[in-house]
Amino acid sequence: MAGKIVMYQLFEDFVDAGDKNIYSADPTLPLILIVWEYIDKERVIRPKIDGFVEIIVPMMSKTEFRRHFRVCFDVYQHLLNDLTPTLTKNYHGGNFPVSPDKKSLMFLWYAANQDSQREIGMMFGTGEWAVNTYIKEVEEIICRHSARYIKWPNIQLENDISRSFYDLCGIRNIDGAVDGTHIPIVNCPGGNADYINRKGFAWIQLQLVVDDTLMINSAYVGWPGSTDDARVLRNSTYFDDPEQGRKITPGKFILGDGAYPLKKWLLSPYRDNGHLTNSQKLFNKALSLGRLCVERANPHLKGRCRRLQKVYCKEHVDICNLIMTPCVLHNLCIICEDELDDFIEMNLAQNVNNYRNVYVNLPSAEATRNAIAANL
Repeated sequence: MAGKIVMYQLFEDFVDAGDKNIYSADPTLPLILIVWEYIDKERVIRPKIDGFVEIIVPMMSKTEFRRHFRVCFDVYQHLLNDLTPTLTKNYHGGNFPVSPDKKSLMFLWYAANQDSQREIGMMFGTGEWAVNTYIKEVEEIICRHSARYIKWPNIQLENDISRSFYDLCGIRNIDGAVDGTHIPIVNCPGGNADYINRKGFAWIQLQLVVDDTLMINSAYVGWPGSTDDARVLRNSTYFDDPEQGRKITPGKFILGDGAYPLKKWLLSPYRDNGHLTNSQKLFNKALSLGRLCVERANPHLKGRCRRLQKVYCKEHVDICNLIMTPCVLHNLCIICEDELDDFIEMNLAQNVNNYRNVYVNLPSAEATRNAIAANL
């Protein structure tokens, strides 16, 4: 009320009902009128749910918590412990800052479901703008520290992974499998038509390298959906390291499908021209068995984090952050032994473009593949 009185006094100082040229007389008047009109309006009070985080969530059993947030309580606690130092804000007067646990739960709900930010704001007792701000804040922090959870295994773990792959598919010296998946988006960043795939839908590419336990060891996101998998790999942050003999120990490999070329560190199947030998068919079958891990990891991401089934962000950086954070959650679920099979939805594992490899196979890699096929 005091603010209104002040604005009325200012308005009376500047306004003369008979003066038709008042706007040209004082250039500050339009701004004063706008502020005065805003204050004069009745504030719209939107109903919200109070105490969801403080009262309802603590009453949930661990099973109920997992059903709503699609991660176990241990994953939430692990995430909260890492986020709290950065999310904690000092109180400087005015409204009390939102607690780290409320921001974290708000983000988990957003990632796990397809509710609008308006619906989330009503549930968590805050406004739409605040929901958007808190979610982006949590996503940026998780992406900034993603290297803690998404990293290449050390030598000892690498050898353990190779033994597991050998038991699975019979091919020795395998470190993981690579594949790309398409994340549907509503808005093409910058209006770029390259995000439209061959079926006429807007997508963005996510490339994963996964080990035998479905742990993501490398994640790369950002290329338009019309791009073939091999080109994404060649331009990814992952490609240069094995090409220069880093990360992957010389003599070890990752497995790719027919979209990828043969490299000294990358095995792909023989193209079926109807004249494959028995050993070549056996190799293709073994490679397909080895790649089951990455083919299960992709639908797990979209099944557990339903937000990835359609992304509504507009800015490229926001889209990439939103896609990268479920990759971190995926690894946290493995670390905390949160069962993955409950959320794997194989109907979400589609290869939309189905491109063939367009790059030349390395001749020495062809000889290596032939030797492996002959010894299966």
